[in-house]
Amino acid sequence: MGSIVLNPDSLTAALGPDSVTWRWADVSRVVAFKRDALTSDLLCLSIERGDRLIELNEDMGGWNELLDRLSTYLPGALSGQEILTAIVQPPFSPNPTTVYDRDA
Repeated sequence: MGSIVLNPDSLTAALGPDSVTWRWADVSRVVAFKRDALTSDLLCLSIERGDRLIELNEDMGGWNELLDRLSTYLPGALSGQEILTAIVQPPFSPNPTTVYDRDA
């Protein structure tokens, strides 16, 4: 399951026994999408830093706070509501959506 902890200058994701901390200033791209989990969809964010990425999902603690504050920490990023509007429908379709791209 894991958890997400936000700070004004960084994001920490606890992924199993390991945790990863990335500075917001180092994030290059964020993509929202859904995974088909047979009976429901799992909302996810892929966060990229250079050639590395981490995948976060709605089952992780701190997910709602991440959606609420993402556009604050990454100016120009879609808001949480814009992310949900873009990926929720239709069901069981991945609907990949670029949320933030530093180079765009």
